[in-house]
Parts: sequence; C-alpha cells; structure tokens
Amino acid sequence: MRIALAALLLLCAPALAQDLRPERAIRNTTVSSQHDPPVHISVPDTATYVGADRWILYGVADAELHLFVEADANRVVTRSWWIQFEEVIPEKPESKYTYSGATADLDGLPFFVRGRFGPTQETGRPGSDAEHMRKLLIDKGYTAPAEMVNVRFVHIPDELKRKELMIIYAEAMPDGLTSAQFIKDGKITDAWAPVEKDLIERARRSITLRKMD
Repeated sequence: MRIALAALLLLCAPALAQDLRPERAIRNTTVSSQHDPPVHISVPDTATYVGADRWILYGVADAELHLFVEADANRVVTRSWWIQFEEVIPEKPESKYTYSGATADLDGLPFFVRGRFGPTQETGRPGSDAEHMRKLLIDKGYTAPAEMVNVRFVHIPDELKRKELMIIYAEAMPDGLTSAQFIKDGKITDAWAPVEKDLIERARRSITLRKMD
C-alpha cells in the first residue's frame, strides 16, 4: 500500500508543478494572455523583463505575476510594471473580488484605479503577492528606492467576479517629495491629489492594451 501510494505521489508531482507554470506568453515587453481577458499588454521598449511567478495566493487564488522594470546603472528601480492575473480556486466557491471607487478606461477595458505612496521597506503580510514581487527583484539583483508612488489598475473580466487582471505601475518618489508631505494626523492631505492625477496619467501613457481577435 505504501509503495503504491508513493508511486502515485511521484506521478502526480510533475503534473502539479506543470499546472503552476506561468501560462501567459512573453515577447520583448509584451505579455499575451489567451483568456481572462484575452489581451496583449505592452509596456515601453525601454523596460526589462525581470521574470514570472505563479502560486496559490493565501490558499484562495491562483496568481500569475509578470514583472518589468527600468533601473539606473546601480540597478535601483526607477519605474516598474507589475502585471498579475488571478482566479479564485474551485475549493473557495464563495470567494469573489470586490472593488469600489474611482474607475478609468485603458484602451477599451474598464479598471478600478487607486494611487498610493510610501516606503518600500515595509514587509507586509507573509506570503503576499508583494513578497513574491520583491523576491523576483532581489533574485535578479535589483533594489527599490527608499520611497515609491504607484497606481493600481484592476479589471474584472466577467460577472462572476472570481477572476481579475491587476496592473501596478510604480515609480520612484518624485524629486523633492516625501510620503510625510502627504500625511497629516494620520490622513492623506490635499497635496496628494495633483501628484496622484499626474501619476495616473503617466501610468496610462506607459501601458498599451490590445484585445485579441
């Protein structure tokens, strides 16, 4: 019985590993997805592809991450594009993605939009997608600047709300600014609004989406 079980596990292991290999195709600075949604996502030709990762996020969702960066001569990141596809696993039938707030259109697809800022050294929740992204950077010899600003775009491809496409554009904190300037008494001040507006516009200009035929 033990021998039979061990043989079964060995047979299953390669299949499981293959199931968690990234599905989307990469060509230069374009990610091509055949589904959810079927789209080509391109970032500037000046970007470098760092790599991909795929795993079960928090035991809830199948996550596939692709990362591009621009960096200086010391391999400190100046801009990055984090593209991630997610789908809730069948074992979590009640889980859905829920978002609210501002929206924007990227080449015909609707996205929820949120700008953020802050230090890059915050570790966050263990096992998070941010942790996986940072590991990709570190493994390829890149480091992040002390502070960055970013905008997150999230597209929900169908009414079931169990899948999402997330694109996070990030860049070094603009010269002369710090996160402390945007916070007072624990709240975001009005000083952030014009910075966020310009950031979102730069992000939109740097990302091109083309629906597959």
